[in-house]
Amino acid sequence: MPLSYSILPEEKLVYVKGSGVVDYNDLNDHLEDLARDPGYQAPMKKLIDYRSLVVLALNKVEAEKFNRLKEQYNDIFVKERCAVVSSADLTYRSTRNHSMEIDPQVAYTYVFKDIHPALEWLEVKHLAEKLLAIGCPLQEPEECCC
Repeated sequence: MPLSYSILPEEKLVYVKGSGVVDYNDLNDHLEDLARDPGYQAPMKKLIDYRSLVVLALNKVEAEKFNRLKEQYNDIFVKERCAVVSSADLTYRSTRNHSMEIDPQVAYTYVFKDIHPALEWLEVKHLAEKLLAIGCPLQEPEECCC
């Protein structure tokens, strides 16, 4: 599954990991799963880790459609603070373009190229050990030179 998540309920934090290719259907399924999850109790902070993502396959029409879908869940995701980490240039640009379409009244979203500023912005840097325990690498993946 290209998107998976873990909830740290006592910390009011959701960690989402994206890998491989993520498309509109994956985002739609993720949003619906999270909205139905009884562990999600708004407001929460969300750390979206796209460092293992190869492609965010989302065109402009799909991005707008996804944002309309997210608006349907305003009452569930109210006041969500979301940090997206995407170190590869291509996925970083795609993620930035997508995040610019999100209504800040629903979710305040910011995109980072490095995880450490994202943790600071979310004010969860003190949770490093818990994040490691649920599979969040705190070091940037090494770039392949071949």
